[in-house]
Amino acid sequence: MAIARAMVKKPKLVLADEPTANLDAANSHNILQTMLKINEITQTTFIFATHDEKVIGYLRRKIILNDGKVSDDILVRPQKAEVI
Repeated sequence: MAIARAMVKKPKLVLADEPTANLDAANSHNILQTMLKINEITQTTFIFATHDEKVIGYLRRKIILNDGKVSDDILVRPQKAEVI
């Protein structure tokens, strides 16, 4: 429901604080797959705040903050090329 509520007004940006917290592996995968599909279809950007390492496999970019400052900015998975 939280994803549906967040997407109702078709935002360009969604901030997701621990989107897979307290979920089992199967439900975490389903939530993250849904967010990937939404991103691809609507071009909505999702920003995750998480400590969950299994989320990393779904990211395009990983920005690490230490003491409120960017300590690393890594391209994890390149964006798919647009079909023209």
